[in-house]
Amino acid sequence: MSRTSKLSALFLVLFLLFAGYQSSDTAEIPDIVYFIYAANGNFGTGVMTKDGYVLTVSHIDHEKELYVSKEVTLATTADKKAVIVKQDKEKDLMLLQISSGRGTVELADPKLDEEVIVIGYPLGTRMISHGRIMAIKSDMLFLDTHCLAGASGSPVFNKDGKLVGLIQVEIADGNGMINGARSSKTIRKFLEKINEDENKEKKEKDKN
Repeated sequence: MSRTSKLSALFLVLFLLFAGYQSSDTAEIPDIVYFIYAANGNFGTGVMTKDGYVLTVSHIDHEKELYVSKEVTLATTADKKAVIVKQDKEKDLMLLQISSGRGTVELADPKLDEEVIVIGYPLGTRMISHGRIMAIKSDMLFLDTHCLAGASGSPVFNKDGKLVGLIQVEIADGNGMINGARSSKTIRKFLEKINEDENKEKKEKDKN
């Protein structure tokens, strides 16, 4: 095979691989998606739930220091070191706190066959993928979008820019790969429990 043919084949593979992605943002989606990386080189994605708090998946390796950034870079003084507030390994959810950052996400219940937008940092590059919710089982959503390594923790938005899920796993269904996302219903319970615990702790401190 000639050099030209090899290059043409490579470009075709890359085109097919990224065909479902768009690099531009949409007006409906708030700018609250973050690149998360560990000191050992592992990385993923997170979404800001309220000022200074970022939701992601707990399976991101956090044995080393975690950092949160708006850009894909090596550790710099502009990046924010994250502190783990709470994690649920069973549901694969984790809430991080950073020193700054503004934004709030609104949650919505997912709907079958609903159009969704997934924003994340697969392969360390910010990408936007469009798809649909193919199935809803228990507290998991299954999407027809294809996400690459590093997409774990990517928020799943509906067309109104509301959070309906969080990418956690990629599953082979016999016809290809589909993505599994934790439902916003479980995310809501996770965040509400954190707020309840914080309020309870605050009341205990006030008593003392």
